[in-house]
Amino acid sequence: MPYIDREDRPDIDVLVDQLDKLMETSGDCNYAITRLLHTYLKKKTLRYHNINEVVGILECAKLEFYAMIAQPYEQQKAAINGSVGVLSEVENLTLAKIDAMLNNLRQSIQDSHGPCF
Repeated sequence: MPYIDREDRPDIDVLVDQLDKLMETSGDCNYAITRLLHTYLKKKTLRYHNINEVVGILECAKLEFYAMIAQPYEQQKAAINGSVGVLSEVENLTLAKIDAMLNNLRQSIQDSHGPCF
């Protein structure tokens, strides 16, 4: 998770800001990330646990980026341009509707098989 303590951020932010000035392409960014992960791993013993930790860092960073940047952007575009189509009915489901559907299903099961949960 990228939400480190606020007091730990400034030293890292200074370096990231300096690095940002040098990066002009996606290749530059990929290289910087790869080097950073190699440097991080080099401080540890090369073993599966540590390699898996680095893969986890990448996966969590990807998921965080998607949740904070890509998903809101896609939702905005869907609101502007409309849904793809087939799944548009799913978009209209709210938690209240889902809860009502589950309660109806639960009641149907109880009506036909007696109380089970």
